[in-house]
Amino acid sequence: MRLDAQELEWRVVVGASAALATVAARQLLTFAWHTAGWEPHEAEWGSWGQALAWGVALGAGVGAARVLAQRIAAAGFERVTGDAPPIDTTT
Repeated sequence: MRLDAQELEWRVVVGASAALATVAARQLLTFAWHTAGWEPHEAEWGSWGQALAWGVALGAGVGAARVLAQRIAAAGFERVTGDAPPIDTTT
């Protein structure tokens, strides 16, 4: 499958926004976890419950941040190019 320039630009934009959102969400969750008095590191987890809570919080937080970042990227892409972003239905 050959990509045209706009599809390639979109993939770069959405990939970069997802990566930035993942890093930001993880930092925010780590800060919140420390504020709650827990350590988000496997060697320092006190229980299976704490480990599971960290996994759920991290998964949900990162997932939500990525969706939000992709929606913001789509709005920005449309504003800059005047076209809706090409949607890749294969991934």
